[in-house]
Amino acid sequence: MRQSRFEIDERFCKGCGECEEKCPGGVFIVRDGVVFIVNEEECVKCFQCYDLCEAIKWVSGWEGTN
Repeated sequence: MRQSRFEIDERFCKGCGECEEKCPGGVFIVRDGVVFIVNEEECVKCFQCYDLCEAIKWVSGWEGTN
């Protein structure tokens, strides 16, 4: 089973930095209008970033079987 995580969909990211501001774990950093996930292990799964921005996607780690 893979670990669930957040990803940035670059097609929707405006580079505004709100995710960096709001994240209590310091998971995001914005440089030159580009968002990077730098401290993924510090994510507390509060979903503030997800609720805030359409570019942030939750990728489920669950893999079903046929």
